[in-house]
Parts: sequence; C-alpha cells; structure tokens
Amino acid sequence: NYEHEPLARKGQVYEELPLPFRQDESVRLVAAKDVLGPASPSLEVERQVLVKEAPPTAKAGQKLGTVEVFVNGKSVGSSPLITKRGYKEASLWVKARYAAIWPADRLWAWFLG
Repeated sequence: NYEHEPLARKGQVYEELPLPFRQDESVRLVAAKDVLGPASPSLEVERQVLVKEAPPTAKAGQKLGTVEVFVNGKSVGSSPLITKRGYKEASLWVKARYAAIWPADRLWAWFLG
C-alpha cells in the first residue's frame, strides 16, 4: 500500500514554448492541477508532455498541452498544461525583422558549421 502524492504539481512548469516570430522569447506552460499517484522509491515515475505549437496570441491560463503521469508504465492521470502568462501577436515590424534575420542566421550557422 503506497502513499498518494502529487506526481505532477499544479503551477509547476513542465514546458516552455517559443513564441511565434520571436527568436528569444517563450511562454511557460504549467500544470493546471495536481496529478496524484502512488509514490515510493521502488516505483518508476515518468511524465510525458504533449504540446501544441504556440498560437499567434494566448491568454493567461490557455490550454496548450497536457502532462500525463505514468507509474511503472501505467497512466495514473493527466493535467492540462496552461500558459502562465498571456502574450499578444507579434507586430508587423517584428514579423518582418524575423523573416529577414532568421534565414541569415541559419545560413551563417551553416557556413561556419
């Protein structure tokens, strides 16, 4: 008989998604709820994270993925992954800059490679 503990914790970051058209910006995805399961050093706990591509805009608390918890290979539950904070769509200026810089960065990396 095992104690049940949170194996995925509400509010804990499980993934960071890069924001569209923003090279160095990301949004953190946190578990929306605890996922309880048996806890013991003899049990193998695995977390599987599935996420969508970040949309152009998102509100705080928007679901963009799921964390599923497995104990000894069996699913014990899952939690939605939600945005910790919202973000707005990239401006036309940022999109144009990204379109110009991104290929140049890739080409430069390949050239130096």
